[in-house]
Amino acid sequence: LKEVLRISQRVSVMRSGKIAGEVETAETDENELARLMVGRDVVFRVEKKPVAPGDPVLKVKRVSAYSNRRLPCLRQVSFEVCRGEIVGIAGVEGNGQSELAEVLTGLRTASGGSVTFIDRNITHLSVRRRRELGIAHIPEDRLKTGADIHSSVADNLIVNTYHKMPLSRWTVFNPLEINAMAGRLINQFSVATAGTNIPLESLSGGNIQKIVLARELEGDPDLLIASQPTRGVDVGAIEFIHQQLILLRENMHGILLISADLDEILSLSDRILVMYEGAIVGEIAGADATEKIVGLLMAGAHNEADTMVA
Repeated sequence: LKEVLRISQRVSVMRSGKIAGEVETAETDENELARLMVGRDVVFRVEKKPVAPGDPVLKVKRVSAYSNRRLPCLRQVSFEVCRGEIVGIAGVEGNGQSELAEVLTGLRTASGGSVTFIDRNITHLSVRRRRELGIAHIPEDRLKTGADIHSSVADNLIVNTYHKMPLSRWTVFNPLEINAMAGRLINQFSVATAGTNIPLESLSGGNIQKIVLARELEGDPDLLIASQPTRGVDVGAIEFIHQQLILLRENMHGILLISADLDEILSLSDRILVMYEGAIVGEIAGADATEKIVGLLMAGAHNEADTMVA
């Protein structure tokens, strides 16, 4: 929305395949455009209650890793995520954020260091084992690694739990239980869909992301790793997803938020870590962070940023 308002002269807004409104840029603002996009008022400001962080749920110590090209992509990364806080990872894309999420979720092998989850070393555990222990993951690309658009809504919702009772027994699915669970999550997460058995590809991007979110939060995880959770979704879905992240925080879950959207990082994070060339180059309290300070760290201007913080 900011980009549209900055560079356009007129704006046409589409909703449900139709033009919902046309306005002169100089005579409109983000609130009006959002209202035209989703058909109701949207709250942009994230309201967070004060929460005292609890014990660490995730400890990352001196973690290193190689990229798919066998080049160093993570360099001695160390940080903690506590219960009741959102730790944001900021940085220009391609500076190790994706590989960090993969190491934490078991999708990439660390070449050094350790990952501890609730006092248990999980550095070499499988993806499934990490999930069973209480780690959830919203992948950065919902269509490539977060969902199967050719499968049904229900099938996408049971990816994590299909092998457990009452959804299945001795490898035999229970359709009644699967549809009941899918229907409950669809209602709980306000997913706009014609049914549980329609292909996921028939849903909008925002509703597909809600399906991914619903699936990951179904098991009440102790830690949520959210990578680009609102990329490419409408402002109404953004508002809903942000509300769910804040609710998790208030219920004393730990959240690691990885986002290329600096506004999202600044508004949601209690602490902000900035990555540059595979390393953590700065840590800032959310209350003290500004676009300029975080932007300088993202660009590698560490000395200038440190001077501003001091």
